[in-house]
Amino acid sequence: MGLLAGSLIVQPGGAGQAQAGPPIGVTGDRYPRWSPTGERIAFVSDRDAKPEIYIIDADGKGVRRLTTSPPGVSSSSPAWSPDGRLIAFVFGLASDTHIFVMNVDGTDQRLLVSGRSSGPAWSPDGRKIAFLSDETSGVSVIAPEGGQQVNISSGALTGRDALVDAASWSPDGKRLAFATWETKVSTTPADEGSATYSLTYKGVNLYFLNSRRFHIVDADGRHPRTLANTVVTHGSSALSYGPAWSPDGIRVAFVSALRGSPQIHTIKPNGSDRVQLTSQGSNYDPVWSPDGRRIAFVSDREGERHLFVMNADGSGELSVTGSGEWDGPTWSPDGRRIAYASKRGELWRLYSVNADGTGETQLTEGW
Repeated sequence: MGLLAGSLIVQPGGAGQAQAGPPIGVTGDRYPRWSPTGERIAFVSDRDAKPEIYIIDADGKGVRRLTTSPPGVSSSSPAWSPDGRLIAFVFGLASDTHIFVMNVDGTDQRLLVSGRSSGPAWSPDGRKIAFLSDETSGVSVIAPEGGQQVNISSGALTGRDALVDAASWSPDGKRLAFATWETKVSTTPADEGSATYSLTYKGVNLYFLNSRRFHIVDADGRHPRTLANTVVTHGSSALSYGPAWSPDGIRVAFVSALRGSPQIHTIKPNGSDRVQLTSQGSNYDPVWSPDGRRIAFVSDREGERHLFVMNADGSGELSVTGSGEWDGPTWSPDGRRIAYASKRGELWRLYSVNADGTGETQLTEGW
């Protein structure tokens, strides 16, 4: 089945010819995602002119391209099914993307969500996929075989909310957490000190106040509740990342910018016992280890973005990478290694390292 893009039908290919032209967008290899078995890693690369999805063996051998998109179209956001047999992904134009599903070898690529959509996330049992829907401006859920789409976030959203991060399933698959943002505009000078940013339009000073909210809702859309609120003030990055459930479902990690740089917090699903774990620099991309005892994250406290690991209570922070820019940490299923993207020079490449910072291995050459 093709992808509806305006009045055109666009079909992703299999192992077709690479498109000519210089790489754009990703500038190398980024966004690694470890397979459930730990044998392979899916990632996005523009080594063949534009972003496509590839897989590689965990030891850096056997790189294979899974998608071949038409000119001007790209594939991204690979998400493994829990059994490792399927990959959901985002396909389309920058302003018109859709969720597709394919076999792990790149065959049988099929349209799953016809409306504008992004951020696929599999339920723990593999029977549902949550995604961000432009049509509903919320989180929806659909079976991987297709069928009815269920909007599960309408009870938690207001007309001023907009999704900023993909939904995160609780380990038991009964709830989802997601993030929204809201922007208010004020002309009151008293609001200048708390504004995220400001500008002058036709002689009028406008103060923009951004806030982030984290929500939890049952998988069927019932019992929506706000987990945490954050006002993003001047000097912060105005971004929040997460939420991410701990493997035991007891806590949720998220990134919040209160009065300054983004910091990693955890909180109980009922909204109590909020704890700030980091305090130095800007910190984001929290990812729980499979056993829930540690959190990998990215921090710029040393000038560049480096990968760190800390205990789940915020103690024992350890930098596990050296010079360069880093992002996209993903734990191996056994919790022994972390894969990530690093920019050392002009290109992003994939690496993996032991959780204690030893044994770094370069997995890809970029393009």
